[in-house]
Amino acid sequence: MCISAAIMAAGTVLTLSQQETELQTAENAMNYNLALADQNKIMIDDQTEFAVGRHVDSVQRVLGSQRAGYGAAGVTMEGTPTNVAIDSATQGEIDRLAIKYGGEVKQANVDSQKATTRFKGQSIEAQGELAMMQTVLGGADKAEKGGYFN
Repeated sequence: MCISAAIMAAGTVLTLSQQETELQTAENAMNYNLALADQNKIMIDDQTEFAVGRHVDSVQRVLGSQRAGYGAAGVTMEGTPTNVAIDSATQGEIDRLAIKYGGEVKQANVDSQKATTRFKGQSIEAQGELAMMQTVLGGADKAEKGGYFN
């Protein structure tokens, strides 16, 4: 009877060890996914800043070209040429802000994914702890029903 109890206890311990390993693996995966999301946010920020910089340069070239064209034609920068330049600069700023907003939306999506990953990780951890408790209680129940505590 003692050997059976030892085998049952060893089986319970092995099951607990396996469950703990699975739980640790899930936690490692969650931490990896969170770190990856942080890297994605940095890349999104870099891409957004690069796109904004390119756009600002492009707008500056357009404005410079407009001024040069008006100057070459002998037109002064008053009236309609000024209005065109203001309109171009305004549209350029609207586009710049839209690029930045697009980057902010992408980063918000990454933050949402991180929150979901954290929630899933907490859920997996709770499920794992419950499964481990169930294993302990199940092993104790089997031992008690087998008469090992009498």
